[in-house]
Amino acid sequence: MPLIIKNEIGSIFIEESVIQEIVGMAVIESYGVVDKASKDSFEEIFSFFGFDPSYKGIKVTINDNNVNVDIYLILEYGVKISTVCQNIIERVKYNLEFYTGIYIDDINIFVQGIRTESDL
Repeated sequence: MPLIIKNEIGSIFIEESVIQEIVGMAVIESYGVVDKASKDSFEEIFSFFGFDPSYKGIKVTINDNNVNVDIYLILEYGVKISTVCQNIIERVKYNLEFYTGIYIDDINIFVQGIRTESDL
């Protein structure tokens, strides 16, 4: 279900995949993020076969033009989790407001793992 922004001239429809792309770019550019984790078994299967979509680990829910974003991450060992997550939330909010003009109601970050250098 797309996000609909109405103005005096007409309507703008923004698909969930566009929001996922913007969020994905903001997350990967953030310090301390090693990778996005799979949010479900469907993405896990695709990752197993080498297909790694840019929207991996990002779930966007749009209800009555209220946008909620869930982000599933793997962080680098040694970073302060709360600080990294707060920076990601601020970056995602800024990028979505800048590129689309929409305001996010809720951003939830789920840290699924920590990776050390030896794991890489």
